[in-house]
Amino acid sequence: MNQAAALVASLAVYPLKSARGVPLLSARVEEKGLADDRAMMVVDGEGKAITARAAPALMQVRVVLDGDEVVLFAPGRSPFSFRRSELEPAKGPVAVWGSEVSAQDGGSAVAAWLSEHLDRPARLVLQDGRRPRMLDLGAGGIVSLADTAPLLLTNTASLAEINDHLHLPAEMERFRPNVVLEGASAFEEDGWGRIRIGEVEFEVAGPCDRCVMITLDPETGEARSDREPLALLGKQRRGPDGKVYFGQFLIPRSEGRIHVGDCIEVAFRQAVARGFPGHGEQDPAAACLVRRGECKQWRAPVHLRRHDRRSARPAHIPLQRPAAIRLCAGPVHHADA
Repeated sequence: MNQAAALVASLAVYPLKSARGVPLLSARVEEKGLADDRAMMVVDGEGKAITARAAPALMQVRVVLDGDEVVLFAPGRSPFSFRRSELEPAKGPVAVWGSEVSAQDGGSAVAAWLSEHLDRPARLVLQDGRRPRMLDLGAGGIVSLADTAPLLLTNTASLAEINDHLHLPAEMERFRPNVVLEGASAFEEDGWGRIRIGEVEFEVAGPCDRCVMITLDPETGEARSDREPLALLGKQRRGPDGKVYFGQFLIPRSEGRIHVGDCIEVAFRQAVARGFPGHGEQDPAAACLVRRGECKQWRAPVHLRRHDRRSARPAHIPLQRPAAIRLCAGPVHHADA
């Protein structure tokens, strides 16, 4: 792939975890992710995160950030606003996937508004800087209230390949990415190890495991009756751990600003073969990959040997290769339908 061919097609942040995304033309990259991304979340009475997996109506909530003011919108309800500077520290522990974070409490009024919309007790909290949430992925760092990593990158060509097999195409919004790229071949991103978007460098820290969230309508939270695109990904992008993967986690290794239309330069590539240790017998034709005329022996990259604190993801994650990757000792291999 010509490195100058891949571009940022769209950017988005999700100020409230599991709520609607906010499309952007430009975003500021901080150590823990895009500014304002997953800065707030909804918690239960024990301070544990509530996501759309358990409360799909969260996806109906829209957030507007206007300086210090936060405005919440939901269907059939009056907008609710509050000021972040007027909040006080949460009285009890607050945790996301077992990771405790320091946070400000949104107050009783916003709690009542959310509880009525979700039809369950709920409070809103905002992550603060008193105790950074440490990242247990890649080379480490800090992270927002996102599930696993500071950013998620997806590829329009990869989704197009998935949609070729679906009667009803899946929208990119279902995958809740921060950065969507165009101009690369399908699943080209699987082999990236380090990239530069504009002037900002990112570590590509491994594939994102997907769950029932991607079966939910990104506007209404209603689940697809056919369980797509999760069902198809289970056939084409399943690892030996039983999980399915789509998209790549990114960890910022510098700060700055990125924009829609920025070039994506691949600074480092790592080969990803079809047959992996622990996933059946290695396909001799998949021993190496051709990229720009080079044949590289596959080895599990460092970021796939670590364990994710949340999911205890195993050392290396075997991903089936799509048609976009040509193997050095054989023909193009296609993903299973």
